This record gives sequence, structure tokens and C-alpha cells, in this order.
Amino acid sequence: MRIFAVYVINDNGLCLYNQSFTAEAPPYSLITGLLTAMQNFVLEVTGSYPTDLSAGTFTFHLEKYGPLTIVLTTSNQKVPIPTLSDLGIRFLNRFGDKVENWKGRVSEFEQFEIDVKDILGASRIQKRVDPKTPMTSLTLLALDPDLQKVAQMIIQLGEASSDKLEIGR
Repeated sequence: MRIFAVYVINDNGLCLYNQSFTAEAPPYSLITGLLTAMQNFVLEVTGSYPTDLSAGTFTFHLEKYGPLTIVLTTSNQKVPIPTLSDLGIRFLNRFGDKVENWKGRVSEFEQFEIDVKDILGASRIQKRVDPKTPMTSLTLLALDPDLQKVAQMIIQLGEASSDKLEIGR
């Protein structure tokens, strides 16, 4: 399972914390409002909160914790329940008082990045290029500088025949 992003959303749709692990991850400013609206719609229609929503290559796994929704965006529809629970419990234990008295400063929650890395593990959240995603200039610029030259060569390989490329000369 590939992890694209983590979001912590307040009941009013504002994003308290977000961390993207790929250039393809949906922008938090769009996703948090959309997911909040979808949650409210599903709650109104069914009487319960949704646990996951899928679109394209993304599956948004959602879990409510009081006034918060923890969202883990992955490439797999299998629900990562222990991970969602760990993220939600850790966030509330660490920042519960700040959530209740929140004045709109998201910088108060930046330290949650340490917990995210601890829970998800560094190996599962390394930045990488999705081979199914076309290499765009945005994707290229989002790569670590060490990988940009390799990515440029991959682009050239895709746009030219092998007899036109001079690799290693």
C-alpha cells in the first residue's frame, strides 16, 4: 500500500494538520472541504460517517475522533485501521487541549510530523515517483534534487528512440 498523505480535519472543515508524501497527493485546501461535505452528506443520508471514499488512484480512509477526522490517503482500498487509530489517539493525546481552545493557528500542530513518521514508519512514506503517473514538470520539481537527473533521463527515454540517445557518452 502506498501512502500519499495524512490530513487532520476539524468538524468545520479546516485542516489542522496535513503532510503529503508525493507530488500526486491531493492539495489539502481542496480535499478537506470536499471530505467534510461528503461526510456530512453521508451522515445525513445514512446516519453514520463514511469510513472510506475512493476516486481514481486515491482511497481516503476516514475515522472520526470527537471533533476531528483523521484521513489517510492511500493507493489501496484495504482499510489501515490500526494506523488510523494510532494517528487519531496520538493526535488527541498530544493536542486535545489545543483542539478545544484552537484559535486558528495550524503551526500549533506541526510537531505531529514526528508522530506521523513514528506511526507510519519512514520506509512507507519515502517520496517516490508513481510509475502510473505521467512525468510532468511539477512532478519533476517535487523530486529530491539527486533524483531529478534520473527522471530527466527517463523522460528522454520515453520521448526518443534508443538510437538517438547517447547514454554515458
